Amino acid sequence: LIGSGSTEFAGSGGSEYISLSSATNLTTFTVCCWVYHPAPPSYEGVVGSLSGDATVIAIVDANTLRVRLYEDDAPGDYDRVDFDPGFTFVNSTWQHLAITKTGSTVTAFLDGAKGATTGTLTDGTSTSTTGALKMQQIGGSDGSGTPGNEFGGKLAQLAIFNAVLTQEQIQSIKEKSYSELSSSEKTNL
Repeated sequence: LIGSGSTEFAGSGGSEYISLSSATNLTTFTVCCWVYHPAPPSYEGVVGSLSGDATVIAIVDANTLRVRLYEDDAPGDYDRVDFDPGFTFVNSTWQHLAITKTGSTVTAFLDGAKGATTGTLTDGTSTSTTGALKMQQIGGSDGSGTPGNEFGGKLAQLAIFNAVLTQEQIQSIKEKSYSELSSSEKTNL
């Protein structure tokens, strides 16, 4: 969890990111965080991986999300979906983003509201359910040995759950700081 309190990650879209000492490896998950963009986003990674793992959850533009996940059954390959969930990221406004993945379905929530459309992960030719979130960086991803897709704004209260949260759980979490979460809400952090 980052930003639990009065701290947040602030990136300029340059080379700022947080590198983690170990990677997640989740095929079913929820990623939640507060996002703030001073300007329109342009393919900016919220979370990502190191070279070769091909994982990124990114805001592509004001209406599009990209979810790209490592494929355990084909190392070096990935499952991907770009989709418009039916909401818009607003400049200079804190908004709560949540992404869930179960099977091949990716669902997005903004400020607790479920997006109008979901995304279906494919491996380029067919629907795929094997993609794993191998997150090793916050605020970008490393596609070829150098950081890239850096987040040009602020992130706060980033949490990764190894379960698909319901809309009600996402709404509850967005209203609280880490210290205010119940024991059951912290269970899968």
